[in-house]
Amino acid sequence: MESKVITITPEMAREWLTHLNGNNRPPIKSYISYLAQEMKAGNWRLTHQGIAFDSQGNLVDGQHRLYAIGVANKAIKMLVTTDLPIGRFSIIDRGVSRSISVLTNLPNWLTEIYGLLFIMTTTGPGRLSPDVILSLHEKLGMHTEALRNCCSTKTRFFSSAPIKASAIIALEYGENEDYVLNTYRNLVLQNLESLPRIALSLVRQYNRGRIQTSGGQYMRKEIYAKARHLFTEKNKNIMNIRLSLTQVEGYIHEAKVIVESLLDF
Repeated sequence: MESKVITITPEMAREWLTHLNGNNRPPIKSYISYLAQEMKAGNWRLTHQGIAFDSQGNLVDGQHRLYAIGVANKAIKMLVTTDLPIGRFSIIDRGVSRSISVLTNLPNWLTEIYGLLFIMTTTGPGRLSPDVILSLHEKLGMHTEALRNCCSTKTRFFSSAPIKASAIIALEYGENEDYVLNTYRNLVLQNLESLPRIALSLVRQYNRGRIQTSGGQYMRKEIYAKARHLFTEKNKNIMNIRLSLTQVEGYIHEAKVIVESLLDF
C-alpha cells in the first residue's frame, strides 16, 4: 500500500471514476455541488482524506471528491492511496465516529439547523443521517445562505438553531423575505428601535428570564414556535407572544409538512 499527494486534474478525475468497483453508494448531487463550490472558492485544504484504490485498481474511496473536481473544473491536490488490500475498505472509518458536520463537510451551524428540523418533525422510523442533512441543504440552502448573508453575527439565544430554523421555514412557507431577514438581523444585533412589536416581546421575555433555553425537546419546539410566530408579518403589531400548546403544535406540524415534502416522505 502506498500513499502520496497528487495534483488531480479534471481529466484525471473523470478517468479515475471509470474504475468504480460497483459497490460504491449512489453519488449525492448536493454534496458534489457543495464540494465543487468549496474548490472553486479556494477553500479546499489538503488532509489525510483523499482517494483510494484497491490492489485491483478499483476506486474504493473518494468518488464525491472526484466528481466535484470535474464539476469545479479545477486541479486539486489530494492524498492518493493505491494497492489497498481487498476487503480492508470495510474497516475504514470504524474508529471514533465522526460528526454529521464532518461527514457532510457542512459547518456545524447548518447541520444543527437541519438536524433540529428533522428531529423536531419526524416521528416515524426515519434516521438522521448525512444524506438527510445534505438533502435538506439542497432544498433549503438558498434560505440559509440568505440568512447568513443578512447577518453572520452569533449570539447565545437570538441566533440559536430554533430561531434560525423558524426563519428558514418562514421563508420556505412564503413569508415576506425582507420582513423575515430584517427582523432576524435586528434581533441578533439587538437593534431594538427597528424591531416590530412582536419581536420586542420576545426580547423582553428573554431578558426577564421567562424563556427557558434548556430542558429538552419541548423547550426548543416552544422557542421555534414563538420565533415562527414573530416571523409572520401579519403578527408584527402583536404586543405579547403567548402561544397555546395547540398553536405550538400547529407550527411544528407546518414544519413537519414542509420537511416531509422536501425529503419526499
